[in-house]
Amino acid sequence: MSEQPDEDPAHPLRIREASIDLSHAVLDETYLAAIRRLASTARDVTSVCSGSLILGAAGPLEGRRAACHWLMRESLTLFGAIPDPGRVVRDGNILTGGGVTAGIDFALTLAAELAGQAVAQTLQVGVEDAPEPPFNAGRPETAPAECVAFVRSMEPPEHRAWLQRAAERLHPGPSRLKRVKVRGPCPCPSGWC
Repeated sequence: MSEQPDEDPAHPLRIREASIDLSHAVLDETYLAAIRRLASTARDVTSVCSGSLILGAAGPLEGRRAACHWLMRESLTLFGAIPDPGRVVRDGNILTGGGVTAGIDFALTLAAELAGQAVAQTLQVGVEDAPEPPFNAGRPETAPAECVAFVRSMEPPEHRAWLQRAAERLHPGPSRLKRVKVRGPCPCPSGWC
């Protein structure tokens, strides 16, 4: 992975949003070791969207509640994490955000914790964060089924296999792993889901 985690110990550890291709991050042991090392002393360990899967692969989420993009949320169980559908979830020093748009809620929550509510509110009005989405389709529970199916179809078929490999590296042996519950046919070539 070309991008290294933030090395400044005076700042919270930040994990960038990983997008749909997690293969490089979750399978790069050098990168994951750096995350483990930094997370062990960071005041706050944070991620947004599917970035929580990188934290999971590194180990800090074991036994912790965490948010993630809905498409991959249940995959957190592979790493011993407890999936939480919240947009912003704090569990101890771990702060995670759900999907991409939850990043704004996440940032404002973290700003309030670090600098106070007035600063966070100033940032909120500064970016004019007053969402009024034109549709009630922002979560799979409320979106039309065909829209959810299309988003699911965009996930690379090998994605779950990469996560499975990362989980096996973190916790060798099948007894520690939990199956991922997916709707519809399993998208990964191994058929493990």
